[in-house]
Amino acid sequence: MFEELRIAEPIKYALSKAVSEKKISHAYLFYGGDEQTVEKVAWAFAAGCVCTSEQPPCGVCAHCRKAAQKAHADIIVLRSDEASIKISHIRQMQYEISLMPYEAEKKVYIVYQADSMQKPAQNSLLKLLEEPNEYAIIILLAQSKSGFYPTVLSRCQVYDFGPAAMDVHTRQLTVSFFESILQGDMKDSLAKSATLAGEDLDQVTKCIVSFLRDALLYQKQQGNVSTLLINSENEKLIHKIARRYGGEQIQKTLDFIFDSRLSTSTNSQLFMQAVYCLLSAR
Repeated sequence: MFEELRIAEPIKYALSKAVSEKKISHAYLFYGGDEQTVEKVAWAFAAGCVCTSEQPPCGVCAHCRKAAQKAHADIIVLRSDEASIKISHIRQMQYEISLMPYEAEKKVYIVYQADSMQKPAQNSLLKLLEEPNEYAIIILLAQSKSGFYPTVLSRCQVYDFGPAAMDVHTRQLTVSFFESILQGDMKDSLAKSATLAGEDLDQVTKCIVSFLRDALLYQKQQGNVSTLLINSENEKLIHKIARRYGGEQIQKTLDFIFDSRLSTSTNSQLFMQAVYCLLSAR
């Protein structure tokens, strides 16, 4: 689920787990990040909610096919043509939620630009969230959570798709990249370097540098640095990097990264291939 989407691994895991274990909350707020990506996540999640196979979303059943075409009767879009979502829109949704699903076991409402909701509309939404039924799921899409009442936020599963979450995503890709190199898998390492080249290069270089910095520190302090590591949750990997590379090789890689980042015309693909070559050299 979400395999082709560039979102943070913790978000992928949490939403996939909710669908696979059929422990889906009645309300979600997806905010921040790229609007198109967040929209795709919402529709993929909605497909998982209405899919009736043992391993949802299966992608092949009638529910999944209709969801992919955005033509499922039980996935309803609320999008205002006006400047904001008004109380009349929420009241209409409230009435529709009172009706049983047409085809699936669940009904999913995807509310676009939910942060444009006026105060009366939020009050109406809050009442709806306080009295959920067993088959309705509401997914709010927004750029920010700052405009929502705390009481609304407290009744939603909130996921941040903004830069902070993408840092987690990039860090996971970087971990995978290092692990592949340490295992000596050239083909996989090159594939992962290509994936990293498609990410924000500033975030990628920050992640790689942080791991190499931690490895140097690990070498100098002989491992007694748990509280000083930037990537303390990956201490085992830091230990492996520190054992594999000498300080000179790590410093050479760091120098290359810093010199390359001074250029405004750095080719990300060539940059990552060079980083791979430096890290894979024996």
